Amino acid sequence: MSLIRHLTSHYRRRPRFLPFLFASASLACAVYPATASDELLQMSLEDLMSMQVTGVNKRAEPLGKAAAAVFVLTAEDIRRSGARTIAQALRLVPGLHVAQTNAQSYLVASRGFNQSSSGKLEVVIDGRSAYTPLNATVFWDVLDTYLPDIERIEVIRGPGGTVWGANAVNGVINIVTRSASETVGQVLTVGGGTQERGFASFRSGAKVGKNGHVRFYAKALERSALELEGGRPASDGQVLRQGGLRSDWNLSDGGQMTGSADIYQGDSSDQNGPTEVRGGNAALGWSRKWMEGANTSARLSLDTYDRQIPGVYGEERETLDLELQHNLAAIGRHQLTVGAGFRFTSDETAGPPAVVIFAPQNRSTRKFSGFVQDRISFAAGRGTLDLGSKIEHNDYSGTEWQPGLRLGWEFNQSWYGWGAIARAVRTPTRLDHDVALFCAAQFAAILGCTPGTILPLGSPNFESETLLAYELGIRGNATDELLLELAVFFNDYSDLRSRESAGFTSGFENRFKGVGYGGETNLRWRPHKNFSLNAYYSYLEIDLDPPQGNADFTTEGTVEGSSPAHQAGLVASWNIAPRWLATSQLRYVDELAHGSVPAYTELDLGLRWQMRPTVDLFLAGQNLLDSRHPEFGELPDRPEVVRGVYASLTWRWE
Repeated sequence: MSLIRHLTSHYRRRPRFLPFLFASASLACAVYPATASDELLQMSLEDLMSMQVTGVNKRAEPLGKAAAAVFVLTAEDIRRSGARTIAQALRLVPGLHVAQTNAQSYLVASRGFNQSSSGKLEVVIDGRSAYTPLNATVFWDVLDTYLPDIERIEVIRGPGGTVWGANAVNGVINIVTRSASETVGQVLTVGGGTQERGFASFRSGAKVGKNGHVRFYAKALERSALELEGGRPASDGQVLRQGGLRSDWNLSDGGQMTGSADIYQGDSSDQNGPTEVRGGNAALGWSRKWMEGANTSARLSLDTYDRQIPGVYGEERETLDLELQHNLAAIGRHQLTVGAGFRFTSDETAGPPAVVIFAPQNRSTRKFSGFVQDRISFAAGRGTLDLGSKIEHNDYSGTEWQPGLRLGWEFNQSWYGWGAIARAVRTPTRLDHDVALFCAAQFAAILGCTPGTILPLGSPNFESETLLAYELGIRGNATDELLLELAVFFNDYSDLRSRESAGFTSGFENRFKGVGYGGETNLRWRPHKNFSLNAYYSYLEIDLDPPQGNADFTTEGTVEGSSPAHQAGLVASWNIAPRWLATSQLRYVDELAHGSVPAYTELDLGLRWQMRPTVDLFLAGQNLLDSRHPEFGELPDRPEVVRGVYASLTWRWE
């Protein structure tokens, strides 16, 4: 913890600079360089289906022949969306429920279980897991990077534990950034507005020697507070500063080396009080292609963070992760992929008088893993059968197996179908095993406890939650301009987390089971190179089965009522003139029974003007149909998302 603390202690003492930096901006917005991916402006649907993805089997394959419900957000999709964060960009993905909980935080879930500690969605950025072992969640408020450097975001809806391991239960989000060789030159962006009060970013890339490239970026932002019901100001808001670098090298033996690092520091607030966050990560990767279809890769990463809510909770964590993978060349009809990994994580948590504590206060855990995947081709290559399993050993539940089977079939050159059966687990966390409440005097009456006592909630006997999932899907080109995809699924859950009773001092058990079922459909229509339209719809039903003699009166309603049954969206972009681009996103999200969150329909609009070949102006409005609306949480202190407008100016030079 001392390294990051030393690096950020000087930085965090700096006064807030945003009023000075953004005095020239009267609005706020997201913007991405017009030249970041110009060739994608001309991308046909055939090109899109030929795009290589790696998230399904951890080896490159065309999107059109991936035997899973995969949706890819390209760099152009993100740029046109006007998203200011990765979480905002994920609103474009069919089947994902993205709910903003305060000015800086989001909850993101695939196929249900959208809660702050659901732990059923694995999020990976350049191979580094963003999952925290403390409470099985992702800190979306600090999962950030320079967005124009993202090459694509692969979203796999459905289990991915066979290759990604524990916690890839209902889906995997694989974020892939661009090589430093593709980001030569300088880009400066400044902007500001109503909710995004001010932001700035700078990215510089250059060639180093004959075989290397390097880039670095720095960015900062300040967000305004949201509002509570009735228009009262919410006690949230955020200031975040972040920087990082990446280098890519071609080695003399034909291999490639990649190094990257990020560091961030921020201050925010919510209904729990002020939050101080700081952290960073560093990664080193190596890969080499030996022959056609055969390659080896290795990655070593270190992730560290410090999150403090004074008087409520505190955590410092360091995680070391090592992964090895080898793809063998085809042997007859078989193509094998094998891998192994080791993860070590250590934390220091706050004790009394913090309300949320952990016993023991500090803990270190280790995880060993390995996987094997065999792709078997048959019927002259029209069919594929993926068989494999991941095996992991962790300090909480011991050894876990996650086998899977995926069958793909190419009906003709236009249509491809798949079916899958897989097992996935959500392994226990510190929250499940060790969490407790300290009975502070001010909470004694609420908790019904004696001041100064500790109320244990976690259980050392808590085991992994499990899923057995079934899926069918089809995708294809109805015409040269129209792409359709449909996926249906049935999920059978067991050993879900429950509580011994409904009181504040109830402990955790594995007594619930249940099912989830539904489907997602997506349509991409590109009748002209200057116009595109995406439409999507998803349906979801979650039905939990309480155990006999159940005294838990909260879990069933919370889980079943935290994800919308229906979601739909319509995303359009139009190059209305050579230097003008208009975008829109209309989305509908059904009501949430938990918290009595009403259904809402919202509209985002964007307009980009390329003033000069190297200068862009971007104007945008978000949530334009309502002055404010809630997306998650319970009254009376539930923040509501408000209407916002923003603008930015981007300048590029060599």
